[in-house]
Amino acid sequence: NSLRFSLSFDDDAGTAGAIRNADGSTTYAKTWPPQALGSAIEAVNAAGELLWSDDSYFSSFSFVHGLELGPQGEFIVADTTAGTVFAVTPEGEPLWSLNWQAGGVIHWPNGVHVATTTSGETLMAVSLLVQAGAGDDRVEVYTIGTAGPEPRWTYAAGDASWPHGPHVEEDGSVLASLAARGQVIRLVDGALDWTIPPEPGVL
Repeated sequence: NSLRFSLSFDDDAGTAGAIRNADGSTTYAKTWPPQALGSAIEAVNAAGELLWSDDSYFSSFSFVHGLELGPQGEFIVADTTAGTVFAVTPEGEPLWSLNWQAGGVIHWPNGVHVATTTSGETLMAVSLLVQAGAGDDRVEVYTIGTAGPEPRWTYAAGDASWPHGPHVEEDGSVLASLAARGQVIRLVDGALDWTIPPEPGVL
C-alpha cells in the first residue's frame, strides 16, 4: 500500500498504533510524552481529514503505546508507564485490564498485537520491558475470549533485550524484535524457533 497521507501535530503528540479500516479510514492512538500525560483515540478519512477525536477515557492515561482492535470491536491499548494493557468499547466502557506491577517493579508493555489464527483463536501478544533494565524482559501471549484474556504462554528472554513489536502470525507463532540485541526472533508455543541474525549484532 502506498502512503496517502501523514499525521503531524503541533502539541508534541505522536501516534502510537493505528488501525486501517475497511472504508479507507484510519483509527489511531494519539499520545503525549509522559511529562505531559494524556492520550486520545482519533480517526481520519483516506485523505487524512479528521473524522472524530475522543479523549474522554484516555485523558488520565500516561503513555499509550499500541492500539489494536479486539474480536468484539473493542479497543485494546497498552499504557506503557502504567504497566497496563486494557480494553474499552468504542463508547469508552471498560471491559478488562492486565497490570504488570509487582514488588515495586513495573513491566512496561511497549507493544501489543491481536490477530485471529487459522484455527479461529484470537491471540494477543504483548512485549514487556522491565523498569530500570532489571533483566526480566519477556513476551507474553494470551487467548482472548468473551470473558477477556487468558494466559497462553510466556517467553522469558532472561536479560534486558528490549523486545519490541510482537506480531501474531496466522499459525499462532509470534515474531518480535530484540532491540538491544539487534535480532528478530520467532516464538512457537513459548519456545524459541529461530533468530535472525544467529548472534546479536546491528540490525
